[in-house]
Amino acid sequence: MASRKEIIGATHDFHNQDYAIDWEARYRDHTNRQILFRDIGDLIQANLNKNATILELGVGPGFLAHDLLNRFDNITYVGLDFSKAMLHVANKRLRSFADRFLAVRADLTGEFTTSLHTNSVVVTCWSLHDLGSAAAIRHVYSRCRNILDGILINADFIRPVGTEYEYESGRIASEDHLEMLRLLNYENVQVTKSYEVDVGKPTAANNYTCLFAEYRSKTE
Repeated sequence: MASRKEIIGATHDFHNQDYAIDWEARYRDHTNRQILFRDIGDLIQANLNKNATILELGVGPGFLAHDLLNRFDNITYVGLDFSKAMLHVANKRLRSFADRFLAVRADLTGEFTTSLHTNSVVVTCWSLHDLGSAAAIRHVYSRCRNILDGILINADFIRPVGTEYEYESGRIASEDHLEMLRLLNYENVQVTKSYEVDVGKPTAANNYTCLFAEYRSKTE
């Protein structure tokens, strides 16, 4: 059980190739991840246009990309990541989808949307909390409006309501995410599901939620 003086979170060295390979191996058979991926796929299926483009922010080792490319044979997929090491792992995993998958190195704290086309779906999974602050997450939500004419799905670790523990600064409450999205004129903003909720015994790997929002470029 975590100490209340301990900050709930994790440190990573995603730019290190050995670390990226080890991280991939540790999370390959994560059962709860498969449940989350199924739910993300269901949300996409309910909102998917023919020949849609999916953009993933923080593609990592390509687990979610592989799942969605395998499930939807009519999509193209762009995976952004700042880590060359992770992009190398993702490209290796997704080589059988090379005709539909494009890996792009991009810094989500910068102007990452300027060279990208409009996407039907923007998805991110277990990534935005690693940006380290609420301001950085809001920046991503704001930039996404330039390339989104469809839905945004963010499945990420959060600071649960009622916790007595300290959390790393990128793990913010679900309501904070929702408020940001509303203020940026996203619509249909909601939490679709929460996972592995344990306020009393938090770890770096539990207490995460799936957030859904829509943004149509014609609305502004």
